[in-house]
Amino acid sequence: MNIAEQLDAVSGTNRLVLVEFYADWSPHYEWLEPVVRTYEKQVSEVIKVNIVEDKAVVVRGAKVSF
Repeated sequence: MNIAEQLDAVSGTNRLVLVEFYADWSPHYEWLEPVVRTYEKQVSEVIKVNIVEDKAVVVRGAKVSF
């Protein structure tokens, strides 16, 4: 299942999901990983979105309002 399908699948549920946007070229994702692992235990799923490889998902996500 690709990233867009994963996001669509969880969008209609009441499950708590963590969506992590990252880029391989950014050093910040390395120090965020321990934080993400901490929250993994509190959510039903973690979906990782690479902002370089999954540009369509990132652009689509920018249009979502809460």
